[in-house]
Amino acid sequence: MRTLVRLCALMVLAYFLPNTIAAQQLPFKGIVKNSETNEGIPAVSIQITGTMRGTYSRANGEFELAVPQYPVGITFSSIGYES
Repeated sequence: MRTLVRLCALMVLAYFLPNTIAAQQLPFKGIVKNSETNEGIPAVSIQITGTMRGTYSRANGEFELAVPQYPVGITFSSIGYES
């Protein structure tokens, strides 16, 4: 009986562990700045290219986004600026 309980526990662990490892996210953070004034740009849309996952920059231009892996394509867009 004890061996059966250990075997079941091992099977449950083996089932969930790869999903937990694969679900880890890496931090990607920075500051979006105006190249002429060097000031942070607020409310810039920052999106992982080809997905719906993204964020917006804060009032000082800082942002943080969890990405699945490096390298990753990032798209920045804001009204009044060229891509």
